[in-house]
Amino acid sequence: MRQTYMLEDAKTGIQVSVLPEYGGMISGISCKGKVILYLNESEVEASPVTAGGIPVLFPFPGKTKDDSYRLDGHTYYMPMHGLVKNSCFAVEEYKDKEIVLYMDSNAAIIQRNYPFDYRIRVRYKVEGNSVTIGADITNHSEQRMPHCIGWHPYFKTTDREKVSFRHFMDIHYNYTDEKDEETIRDIDLTKSWDDVFTSPSKAEFTLKNEGDGYEVRCVTAKEYRSLVVYTGKEGSICAEPWCGIPNSINLQRMLEWIGPRGTRSYQWEMQITLL
Repeated sequence: MRQTYMLEDAKTGIQVSVLPEYGGMISGISCKGKVILYLNESEVEASPVTAGGIPVLFPFPGKTKDDSYRLDGHTYYMPMHGLVKNSCFAVEEYKDKEIVLYMDSNAAIIQRNYPFDYRIRVRYKVEGNSVTIGADITNHSEQRMPHCIGWHPYFKTTDREKVSFRHFMDIHYNYTDEKDEETIRDIDLTKSWDDVFTSPSKAEFTLKNEGDGYEVRCVTAKEYRSLVVYTGKEGSICAEPWCGIPNSINLQRMLEWIGPRGTRSYQWEMQITLL
């Protein structure tokens, strides 16, 4: 039976549900009973990353070319959106308003997918009208470890005509041609989007959903240099903070690195307002 952990701030009415065994993902966020995130319960078992909620994308969000990459003369297999999206996380700490999960690498991953001994800790906390989302990534190896991290929130959207979106990314990255282009400020969310934006002049974005009665302002750390806008899932809009871009490891662009025996931490925050 699926085990769900609940976080809650009783004063503001924000509730967060977490599924450690399904990629360590947040499966739901609500505020005073109003649903903020989309989730298709019937998809969770087979494919958490497409079911909704907020899946964790690590060590490389997006798609690597031919689902593989070269590093130090070796070729490794890397599936779409990385390795942890279907993995089981363990619970390190759990309180009323916060939870810490973790997952370790293993011999099979090191040999086939990612030649590093690592631990990823995921942190979720509810406080006031905010949900804070963080990750601590530790490299137990003796060589530098390249990586990116991304998150894939599915915001519930009943009527896309009643949603407005504001971002501060200065470049539209055409990942098909691997070219930087002029940014797109006016994003009509009734149209089809699967687009990458980079180079933030301000580390935040806002989605105002008048149809479902909420606004979410997302404030990110400086390492989140990309934003993906995706409308391919009916009933939702995805606005995804990433550190890198699709195929970052092969392009050697927008990679983060952790030194031997080192740790890097990443954090972003969702501020929720009911309309």
